[in-house]
Amino acid sequence: GCVRPGDLAGFYYPTLNRIGHVGIIVSVHEKYFVTCEGNTNGGGSRDGDGVYLKKRTKRQTRYVSNWIDEE
Repeated sequence: GCVRPGDLAGFYYPTLNRIGHVGIIVSVHEKYFVTCEGNTNGGGSRDGDGVYLKKRTKRQTRYVSNWIDEE
């Protein structure tokens, strides 16, 4: 479906063979999403020191869940 602000983005890590990090979609652009992610850093680590806005390509964002409309 359509990805919207407020949806949850999951980032798959092949080394873990699972989703290893999540973020909330803040804005949607043609080739990327802006996400709000906790436990990260300026370098993009999934084990970080704070909450950051990140620019993620659509290819990096493997799973998006529509939590807004689910009941």
